Amino acid sequence: NLNTTLIFTINLNSINDVPWWDTISSQISNEDSGISEINVSAYAWDVENSPDLFVYDYWNNNTGLISIELNNATGNLSWTTIANQSGDANISVKVYDTSSATSQTEFNLHITEINDAPFFNPILDITQNEDFGNLLINVASNISDVEDADTLLTLQYVLNDTTIISIDINNVT
Repeated sequence: NLNTTLIFTINLNSINDVPWWDTISSQISNEDSGISEINVSAYAWDVENSPDLFVYDYWNNNTGLISIELNNATGNLSWTTIANQSGDANISVKVYDTSSATSQTEFNLHITEINDAPFFNPILDITQNEDFGNLLINVASNISDVEDADTLLTLQYVLNDTTIISIDINNVT
C-alpha cells in the first residue's frame, strides 16, 4: 500500500460583519413633558465589536414636534417636545462599527396631546362715576387657548356685590 500525505495551509481572511438591531418599540411621551430618553446601545449588536465602541447617528422626520440629542458615549438618545405640539415622528438611528459598517433601524415616537388650561390676561382696573349707564368691556382679547378657538371658550364670572353693579356676558364675538 502506498500512501501520500499532502500538507497545505488554508488562510481565512476576517471579514467585518455588519452590526444589527433588535426592534425598538414605539415610544410615547406627553406634550410638554420635558426630556425623555432611550438607550439605543441596548438594541445594537455586532459580532466583532462591543456596543460601547459604536458610533450612532439619527434622523428625525418631524423637527416641529421634537428636538433630539444623541450622546455617543452613553448611547442615550433623548428628545424634548416642542411646546404645545402633538403627533408622530419617525426616528431613524444608524449604528457604525469600528470598521464603519452600518445598520439602520427606525421607531415611531408618539407625542400625546394634553389639554392646556385657557389663559386669561389681567384686565386693568376700571374707575367710573356713578350713574354712568352701560359700560362695554371687551375681554375677548384677554382670553386665549392653545387647543380651542377663542370663540369656543365660555366665560363665567363671580360678582361680589350685586347691589352696586350687574353684569351681562355675551359669549358671542
